[in-house]
Amino acid sequence: EPFFTTKDAGAGSGLGLAMCYGIVTEAGGEVRIESEAGVGTSVEVVLPVASASAEAAASERTAPRKGGPLRMLLVEDDEGVRHAVSRMLRTRGHTVFSASTLDEAVEVASVAKDLDILLSDVVMPDHNGREVAEAVRRVRPGLPVLFMSGYAPEEALAHLEEGEALICKPFSPEELALALSELTNRSVTSSGTFL
Repeated sequence: EPFFTTKDAGAGSGLGLAMCYGIVTEAGGEVRIESEAGVGTSVEVVLPVASASAEAAASERTAPRKGGPLRMLLVEDDEGVRHAVSRMLRTRGHTVFSASTLDEAVEVASVAKDLDILLSDVVMPDHNGREVAEAVRRVRPGLPVLFMSGYAPEEALAHLEEGEALICKPFSPEELALALSELTNRSVTSSGTFL
């Protein structure tokens, strides 16, 4: 798993700076860091000025969408990853119900109304993604499932069934939007919003 950490639960994943660097460089910017022992650290994020096409994409994101946002159950045992993925989804207007274990996922699926999709990690300490999907589908039959994995796609794809898809970690918000679009048969704009 690319998000594996040796830190204790609740101590963070140590990914904050790495994720910041990845997001900023993908946007064409840079991260500048100056650090001096005993004095402190200064982090500067430099981003390019938005172009007219970026402004058009921003206005497109605020336009009403046909079909509306998705309601999904996110199951991920790593708190940092769960928070990051949840934020990616909520930024795009989706409703996210989060769980960190199979039991929590089943409980949430039992009470959450009109779920559109289950988004589940493949490798977790007590259960795997397949077990989570089967348990949730006993409560929500036919619910589409998008699995997230840091392992080789060929290995994980061998076990997919109808109504299931896989996205490999790490992924961008746009890659996640496209995977959700393909699984739910909804059109998605270049800015990752649903039609």
